[in-house]
Amino acid sequence: MQDFEIEHVGWRDSCGLESIDAEKAYQEVGALKERTDDAVIKIAKNKRSAIHNAFEWDDSAAAHEHRRTQARHLLRSFTVTYKSNPEETVRAYEVTRKASRKSTTRTIYGTHEDAMKDPQARESLIAEAISQLMAWRRRFKSLNEFDRVLGVIDEVVEVFANK
Repeated sequence: MQDFEIEHVGWRDSCGLESIDAEKAYQEVGALKERTDDAVIKIAKNKRSAIHNAFEWDDSAAAHEHRRTQARHLLRSFTVTYKSNPEETVRAYEVTRKASRKSTTRTIYGTHEDAMKDPQARESLIAEAISQLMAWRRRFKSLNEFDRVLGVIDEVVEVFANK
């Protein structure tokens, strides 16, 4: 039997919530009878809530951010099938990150075809794939039913680590 006693509560790398006390936020959310997005928003409305600052409370800014989320969803939802391989459907657009003048990174969506042709975009896509594989591995490593899959993930990651 696996021990599920928590030693540490934190945030995923680069999730944008680092200024919020993860343990307090976890306790607040954990105390909810039912953890739904609406229930989380309800407790977050209280300005003394540990998670209050995780939300945009200016309705105009929040509406714009919501539309940006919808645009990202739309761009990630397109799929294409190429005549050369009609049995395979792929994402029409892939994410590529570009440095901007403001020393920040902008997210740009390029076509799948362009990403496969551009060595830098292709490397970025491979790095993203490895990152997602490792995240999947961490999430499901306690499920013995996936030991073979986890082994294959380890083999694939090892190949790229040795390049």
